[in-house]
Amino acid sequence: MEKSQLFKRLYHMSMNEIFSYIKSYEDISKSMYRLDAGARTRHIVGNIQIEEIWQELNDENKKYEIHLKMKFSPHALSSCWDFNDDMNLLEWQFVLPKYDDLEEQMKPSLFRDYLSLVSRVDIPDLDEFDIDQTCAFIDSVYDFQQIQTPPSCLDY
Repeated sequence: MEKSQLFKRLYHMSMNEIFSYIKSYEDISKSMYRLDAGARTRHIVGNIQIEEIWQELNDENKKYEIHLKMKFSPHALSSCWDFNDDMNLLEWQFVLPKYDDLEEQMKPSLFRDYLSLVSRVDIPDLDEFDIDQTCAFIDSVYDFQQIQTPPSCLDY
């Protein structure tokens, strides 16, 4: 299986879980406060756990980006006790432009529009995981029939 399949699965699962925590129609200030609070408390949302949120300077374009780090929730991990790979070590990040750095006419007013600006999904230790095994784990813990995420940069 190709790496892109793993990225797509993590993207779609995470987007749907986040939208179950923060409504897509919420305004930016309220939703960003909730997202930050979720990261500070390592909030569990269905199959994901929001771990951390921070901003980091992109060396290439010299603009700040927001990184939202996630892992699998204890519920997801415990649903497959007999799985041989340690999925507790897998973490991924959504990378978004810093809201305050967006041009005024480009600033979305709704959370769904901001979250649609995810530029990439980073998996720091990607080479440590077997792609087929990891995708099999995700498929066993998440029902992709329920996906309602709009198309994104990851849909190619």
